[in-house]
Amino acid sequence: MSEKTARGETKFQQVRAGLESLAYQLGPDARFPSVRELTSQFGTGINTLSGALQDLEARDIVIRKHGVGVFVSPSLSRTVCFLVSPDFFARGHSPFWDSLLKAARLRSERGGEKFELHFVQSSEVLGSTLESSLATRLRENQIAGVIGIGLRERAIEWLGEQNVPLVSLFGPFAGPRSVSITFDTPRMIQMGVSRLAQCGCRRMEFWATVLTGLSKAQIEEQPDVHRESFFAALEAQGLARDSGCWRLFCDDLAPNQKVELSPTEQGFEIARRVFSGPRETWPDGVFGGEDIFTHGILMALQNLGIEVGRDVQIATHANSDSTIFLGHAKPLTFVEYDVNEIVEIVHDALEQLLRPTAAPPNGDPTDHTILVAPHLRP
Repeated sequence: MSEKTARGETKFQQVRAGLESLAYQLGPDARFPSVRELTSQFGTGINTLSGALQDLEARDIVIRKHGVGVFVSPSLSRTVCFLVSPDFFARGHSPFWDSLLKAARLRSERGGEKFELHFVQSSEVLGSTLESSLATRLRENQIAGVIGIGLRERAIEWLGEQNVPLVSLFGPFAGPRSVSITFDTPRMIQMGVSRLAQCGCRRMEFWATVLTGLSKAQIEEQPDVHRESFFAALEAQGLARDSGCWRLFCDDLAPNQKVELSPTEQGFEIARRVFSGPRETWPDGVFGGEDIFTHGILMALQNLGIEVGRDVQIATHANSDSTIFLGHAKPLTFVEYDVNEIVEIVHDALEQLLRPTAAPPNGDPTDHTILVAPHLRP
């Protein structure tokens, strides 16, 4: 039976991964340390080292020159694969996707990586739904790492079974070679409520979008985990909990009625309903939980003749280089995420996972989550 390491890999797999990582650190045409130095560095015997080098040579990662030494292949360029779930677009097309894709491509080009983008047929099951050639390359470790966008637990578990380094963006993690990266939404809510309070708001509401295709009953079975963050943020500003309201589009639906409107349409409809009522019932501050959702809110307010900054203060989630709020920027409060920063965090996390002695991103063996901090736009 093959010797197992603490991460559940065989010694051969660990040595092979370490040599591959070293190749990318050294760069094309670079010379490896001597065989004696490598066996000492990786704590292995000559047979295991030779087998790992043979495997890497077959994949054109290294070149062994008899009597001379081991060299990194001159054509070395590792492949990073983006796997995107169909669920990522269930909320409609967001400008965030365009910005993320552009920034990721540029980052890969700067790092000399091959960038591949694949849309999966199912966010749950991967092995049987990927193109056969891609599934084979993943099984045979021909892809250096995967960045998963919105993948669900079963799909991530399949990648873990292939021992593929995985950065899961907006999804869970599974196994020691994966990391989950997500927005620090509680912090975003706290910053938005704080800014609205500074503007004098005392009757705030948080308006949140919900996934289309779900019924009101299904949504209520899984209460929004960030609702408590909103009411805690009110208390932090010295405001009573009953001074605020957490409002969803589905609040006015029958239990079995499904959500059929896009986020933009949901925002438009909530704003139309609330601000068509008596003025004394209007909130003085609204936090929109998603940029395309807030865009719908602004369209409704414009139609109703409601002036942002005079009749109501608006804070919203935003992305740093998005153009979705052109023409509305001045009276709004933006709690935004920097797409370029997100891409750097993703690639840094993947780089750490590719190291032979990869440690959890926060130094805690039980913590494989990285929170992306928001920023208030000046």
